[in-house]
Amino acid sequence: MISDFPPRKAFGDDERDAIDEVSTYYRYHDADPGYNGIFQDQFEKDLANFYGKGEAVAVNSGTNALYIALCALSLKEGREVIVSPVTDSGTVHAILAANLVPVVADAAPGSYNTNLEQVRDCTTDQTAAVMLVHTAGEPVAETAAIAEMCKNAAIPLVEDVSQAMGAHIDGRFVGSYGTLAAGSMMYRKNLQCGGSGGFVYSTDPDLIRRVMAHRDRGKQTWRTDINQNDPGTGLFPALNHNFNEWESAIASASLKRLKKTNLDRLMFLYALHEKMQDAKCGSLLHGFHTGYAPFYIPVWSPFQDKVGFAKALKAKGIPLLEHYGCVVADWLHVEKHINWLPNHSYSEGAVPWASRSPNARTTRDSTFNLFLNENYDIWHVRRIVQAIKDTETEMEARGAARRK
Repeated sequence: MISDFPPRKAFGDDERDAIDEVSTYYRYHDADPGYNGIFQDQFEKDLANFYGKGEAVAVNSGTNALYIALCALSLKEGREVIVSPVTDSGTVHAILAANLVPVVADAAPGSYNTNLEQVRDCTTDQTAAVMLVHTAGEPVAETAAIAEMCKNAAIPLVEDVSQAMGAHIDGRFVGSYGTLAAGSMMYRKNLQCGGSGGFVYSTDPDLIRRVMAHRDRGKQTWRTDINQNDPGTGLFPALNHNFNEWESAIASASLKRLKKTNLDRLMFLYALHEKMQDAKCGSLLHGFHTGYAPFYIPVWSPFQDKVGFAKALKAKGIPLLEHYGCVVADWLHVEKHINWLPNHSYSEGAVPWASRSPNARTTRDSTFNLFLNENYDIWHVRRIVQAIKDTETEMEARGAARRK
């Protein structure tokens, strides 16, 4: 089926112009574009300016950004990192790669995001850090309270803003609350670099220097008084996670219109919400507000068979994911590496065999994810609403027939 929903086409005229600028610059200077160059430096300055202060370091993926953020904190091997229950695998894998132990906090009721109570419940004397994920563009509502708890307990807070770049709480951007922020800029993200990329942000200059060293084989790249080609000047063993000039230029172009990208997506959601109410749809959009940076939107199904309902919508051409696989508790390949015990007292019950992440599961098992981008307009709103209303009518008719 050919979709009548427009592709995002995030690589537009501005991005093409950015690539041309990189090419023109290096041809003029008769040089090859590498890494840590002027376009990367400009993007890092642009990102820091977006937040209003601090420094940013560009790296080659969001997963590596999270890993580097943890490494920069110099946490003791084997200590625990509390992590949100719904996230990309890169978040948990970064914790494991840093030789740390994930502890999965449950979500707040009716959400994919965690909250203060769940994080506090998981905190023990083994807690080395908290990794707070802002999922689907939704800022964690109690970010400020979680940051205050972490500060009082001297626990570093790492914000994962991969799916929520530009989201804010009362005007304050997510990513500015924690000790460090890290994010992905892969080509589908609201802030994108055309392929795979990431960044680390902080207002702590000492941490930023450690981030820079972990990005580039332990090198002290900020120093001009040493030979950068001499490995003997490195601070510690580290891998090569360098970024590049081409994607830096694309990321700068994407960042310039990030606020418009998020606003256009929000306007679509407000229009969709209004038309669904007018049509008296039984399906409900997950609650959102002006601080969202929508990446996708969960939709609450009025039917117990939400997968069947979502598949019927999908058959009508609506772009969606019927069942979300990013609930950490479902991942058998990491199960044995996670310490599930700390959160049994509240979110998981008092016994080891209690259901894991019940709030996150309830949200996932009651919703499907509606895809969206900034090119959707009122025609697509009406198209979605009509498909939802028609499918609800069909499902209700089938239910009534079975009850006879």
